[in-house]
Amino acid sequence: MDIVPHKQNPDKSVIGAIEDMLEDAKLGLLQGIAVAGVNERGEVVTILAGLSLPFQQVGALQALSATILIRDSVQVAKSLRETLEL
Repeated sequence: MDIVPHKQNPDKSVIGAIEDMLEDAKLGLLQGIAVAGVNERGEVVTILAGLSLPFQQVGALQALSATILIRDSVQVAKSLRETLEL
């Protein structure tokens, strides 16, 4: 059985973030990137560019991990507060 992939609409927040980083790179303000994303098939895609030292690469990825965890923990805490108020 063939599976027809579901076409998704572009995520404007993803496009905006990439465009902002591209502008900074063109101005010389952005010197390196460590990006992790998920494509339409649910596969993880990564990009490392301009980070010449291994510690820079690891540090950039750790900062990204911390940002994700902090963002999600705030959302979980808010959801728990709302649930407990019911």
